[in-house]
Amino acid sequence: MNDKRVVRGGLTRRQALKWASAAAGMAATQTSFSLFAAEPQPPLFAPGAIIRTILQDVSPAAFASGPVLFHEHLSMKYPPDVKEHFTDDVELMIAEVRAAGKEGISCIVDGGHADMSRRLDALKRIATESGVGIVASGGYYMQRTYPPDVAKKSVEQIAQELTLEAKRERFGAFGEIGQQG
Repeated sequence: MNDKRVVRGGLTRRQALKWASAAAGMAATQTSFSLFAAEPQPPLFAPGAIIRTILQDVSPAAFASGPVLFHEHLSMKYPPDVKEHFTDDVELMIAEVRAAGKEGISCIVDGGHADMSRRLDALKRIATESGVGIVASGGYYMQRTYPPDVAKKSVEQIAQELTLEAKRERFGAFGEIGQQG
């Protein structure tokens, strides 16, 4: 193919492609900037939708006043052999979450699991004393801490067990499942 052929306007084919690529890139950049500059739209929720916090079920509108932090760890000991973790200091965690609430955070989803030695009683206390909604999560994070019989179960059995645990413990989310060995 001869890239030196002249196309309209006295440009070579290669020059025309470069200009077209540059124009497309500029258009994409302009579009992305205008998307970011647009007024954010509130999410749509089905009628009767709830968010299950560690303390109570609430309407999604209850958290419309500010951002939701989706993957935080407010209570954990990880790796499992660690003797102390800063989240052991529940008073500190209450103060930090209260400060986040004063800065506008409306809800925090704790991405912990039982295999991280997460304490639900600590999450309940943090939620109660900070005034910020806390959503607890569940699931099987680390393969080495799976229940011994999990490999013998079907996907449906595992899902049913996780669902029952979520109802019993008031989990409003599932965290990472099967992340690593």
